[in-house]
Amino acid sequence: MTTDLRSLTPHHAALEYEAITPAAHDLCNLLSSEIAGHERDIRDRAYRRAERGQEKLTKAAGAFLADLMIAAGIPESGGWAYRAMRTSGFSGEDVGIKTFRIVLSGMMALGYVEAHEDNEIRGPSKARASHWRATERLLKLAEGKGITPANVHDHFRQSLPARLVVLKTASEQERRHKIRGERIAFRATPQTVALEADIRRLNEFLDGYEITGGNHRGYVRIFNNGTAQGYGWNQGGRLFSLCPGSYQNMESHLRPLMTIGGEPVVEIDVRASYLTVLHGITGRPFDPNQDAYGLEGLLPAPFGEVNRRWVAKKWAVVALGQDKPPRKWPSAIIKEFKHLTGHKLSKAYPIKAVQQAMETKHPLLRDWGRLGVTWGDLMYHESEAMLGAMLELMDGHGIPSLTVHDSLIVRKRDQKMAMEALRGHYMKICGIDPHLTTK
Repeated sequence: MTTDLRSLTPHHAALEYEAITPAAHDLCNLLSSEIAGHERDIRDRAYRRAERGQEKLTKAAGAFLADLMIAAGIPESGGWAYRAMRTSGFSGEDVGIKTFRIVLSGMMALGYVEAHEDNEIRGPSKARASHWRATERLLKLAEGKGITPANVHDHFRQSLPARLVVLKTASEQERRHKIRGERIAFRATPQTVALEADIRRLNEFLDGYEITGGNHRGYVRIFNNGTAQGYGWNQGGRLFSLCPGSYQNMESHLRPLMTIGGEPVVEIDVRASYLTVLHGITGRPFDPNQDAYGLEGLLPAPFGEVNRRWVAKKWAVVALGQDKPPRKWPSAIIKEFKHLTGHKLSKAYPIKAVQQAMETKHPLLRDWGRLGVTWGDLMYHESEAMLGAMLELMDGHGIPSLTVHDSLIVRKRDQKMAMEALRGHYMKICGIDPHLTTK
């Protein structure tokens, strides 16, 4: 019977974990020895893998093992892990595609891995991907070393990202769903080397601080719309913390409970960041101290001012996240509003009415899509301001900081310095002193 993956959420096998305990090292060495033995047998000749090659094999086996064990501990995944097998997807990674193929074929031949019956199907990213999961034999082998899906993170740690700068195609809209762009291979240039150098320095600096209350294992800077003619690395550019359980994906009320180096933190938010950037780079007047989403007198509030403001902010996020105002509410926002109020969003707040109210509040939005500015431009300018502030804090003051795209998390004792850095870099990129709030 074929497993229907459409009802599951498989785990992405990023191959970024490394062994950190003696038990994990023993298990990885055992696996790589068995895989090398299998490889020697199928070659049917005297064969001895070079020392460097064996190290690569051990690292790859451990990385794949960790992903399989993590998937086995996630009920929503059904135990399945997935990865696209395109050569370009392995470019610049610690685990190369040739080594991974040796590991995969060996572990399957040894009965440690099973492939999905309809392998090479579409994964959660809509791209074609292969799906695998650990067999009982592998789980028992790991358990013999004291390693289980429940404690795998005690034995394996996600390594700092190897690929620090990622280029993607433009996203596509399919009905009410956004399909994210796919990765594009690119050749290194002096510009990309400089971009990577900044992220590498930042990652190595932050790796010296213990972060609790939320996970973080280094940043990757993702640029978008990479197929545009004459691309200049000036679209998108946000910093993403891609580890499982990343602090960036936590509910906002939990982030202030984090610590950096054992110290309490504060999150500094740039209010209406995109609207601030948009007005600044187009030279239009904007008062950052006004409530950009306060629509009193412009839109009724049948479920209270808080929910009306929430709706206005969601509209702005959707509109400025694409290159024209939305015609329909996205399904995720419809569900969220239903959960908050118990009512249907399209009846309480028809999207056209919200658009008209926001355009009255901010006349510049009437021209959105015709300004020669795209969502990619807004994201890039915002990311430049955020990264600039983080590098200034690191290089000039030895202050660690974490970003959530339009906010910075710093130790409470560093709040004043961080706010000054944010203001300075927003002034630099758009000429507007932003309104900052804390929580």
